[in-house]
Amino acid sequence: VSTQSTGRKVATSISPRKKLKFSSIRKFCTTDDKKEKEENRIPDALSTEKIKQTWRSISVGLSQTDSEKSFKVAKLGYIKDDGTTKRFYKEVSVSQHKNGGWEVQLDKRQLRTPGDNILMLPTRELAYAIAAEWESQDEEIEPRRMPILKLATTTLDVTQYNPHTFVNILMDCLEHDSVCYIQEHADLIDGAKQLQEVVHKPFIDWFQKFYKVPLQRTGTFKLEQPRPTLVSLEVLLRHLDEWTLTGLESIASECRSLVVALAVWNQFCTSERAFRVAHVEDDLQQKKYGVIEGHHDIRALDINVRISAASVYLQSLTKKPITLEDLHN
Repeated sequence: VSTQSTGRKVATSISPRKKLKFSSIRKFCTTDDKKEKEENRIPDALSTEKIKQTWRSISVGLSQTDSEKSFKVAKLGYIKDDGTTKRFYKEVSVSQHKNGGWEVQLDKRQLRTPGDNILMLPTRELAYAIAAEWESQDEEIEPRRMPILKLATTTLDVTQYNPHTFVNILMDCLEHDSVCYIQEHADLIDGAKQLQEVVHKPFIDWFQKFYKVPLQRTGTFKLEQPRPTLVSLEVLLRHLDEWTLTGLESIASECRSLVVALAVWNQFCTSERAFRVAHVEDDLQQKKYGVIEGHHDIRALDINVRISAASVYLQSLTKKPITLEDLHN
């Protein structure tokens, strides 16, 4: 069985040995012979909706196929259990749309997100960053090697429809910010408190100076930020566009810190430093109890990639970070 995508419609062709007649794209009909009809029945894994869904997913490099099945779709080759498939395009290009947005095209074909939105990007820099991810794919397309694309599709499919949800997530990160916790019991992890002071304090000082609001620190599980700080930061976040919110949420979730996410956005620190700042306790624990190869090291690399991708994504938006003073003016 092979399929070919034309826009949002899907045409399906069957082996010449067993031809099918179609009355519609959603209904498959054969001859009156019930037995022949059963023999020619399209497998569930190749149903029209499944094919359409898979094509849209592959067109943005994100497979949504059943992890228990591998099947053939169009000229894309076999979609494996890990979501990879053979590279189906030769040329990657970037073009500006008449509405001012930017598009990444594969063999001059327009891309869509898993939510069936056109992949329309706000800046030329972001378009070229995503084009580089597509171009870097070898014989097989690996979605995990396209983290910037994932951020862009998340913005178009999720954030733009639920910006307040992302604001709430970021505010929750602030109320449980990792740089605001101090290890009071020195006997639990040797040197933890001293290291936290050295690593976290510059971020605390930068945040308070840049945003001109106080930031509370605690040695207990209960952290209560001053109300003026919460109100001011929420106002700031609600003025941000959906693209920026997606990038900040990605860094804040990985670092467990809104302070660190804002520092990366304002280029106060690099993505590598952001990772180290947010995982001070993890590093100390690994030094004390050891590193599990194949777990801790791979997890650290994965998180580093996500933070780095979000940092590049935010800088590609080419928008000057907003301060509280900008809102007052």
